[in-house]
Amino acid sequence: MLTLTRHEWSGGEATSSLDPQFVHTMGSNSQDAWIWLNGTIGPHISYEIPLGIMGCDNAIAHRLLSKGGVIPYNLGLDLRVFHYD
Repeated sequence: MLTLTRHEWSGGEATSSLDPQFVHTMGSNSQDAWIWLNGTIGPHISYEIPLGIMGCDNAIAHRLLSKGGVIPYNLGLDLRVFHYD
């Protein structure tokens, strides 16, 4: 399972940066995009996570590891997903 911490888009320029709040933890507390191979997460497991609230990304990562044995890897420095305001 790959997870990505978002990069902030810099006003129309072709540059980006990680949100200063997340640089020191390298995304361990933020996953903004998820990439997985179909069939690697069991449909029989009930994760029961309310989406759209702060911390739900951490809850997803925790449940995937604790209930599904899936290890999330954050490759936010190698693969970029951009956040536009």
